[in-house]
Amino acid sequence: MRRKTRRRKTRRPRRRRCPMQAVPNPTDQQLQRFASASQKVAGVVDEYRPKVEAAKTDDAKQKIVQEADAKMVKLVRADGLSVEEFNGISRAVEQNPQLKQRVIDLSRRGAAPR
Repeated sequence: MRRKTRRRKTRRPRRRRCPMQAVPNPTDQQLQRFASASQKVAGVVDEYRPKVEAAKTDDAKQKIVQEADAKMVKLVRADGLSVEEFNGISRAVEQNPQLKQRVIDLSRRGAAPR
């Protein structure tokens, strides 16, 4: 009987994990962190886009993109989110107009002088 159990385990299909699963109900804290991180990520995109466009070779472009990706990951983590959480919240915000508005409101509050 043990042999059958072992065989079944090796025959089971692997579960595919979707890299962009939405976070269905992000907390206010997660949304605040997302709002902050997304503003910083947008800044990195704006900073690196001209560098990528100006690169002469595909290798140079790839190196610049990797540098930008590393910088974005660092910024997201510094705001207290994993990349998976950030991407999941991003997906949820794209799918839910009310959630999108909450993020916009949080972004505006975060940009206001303190």
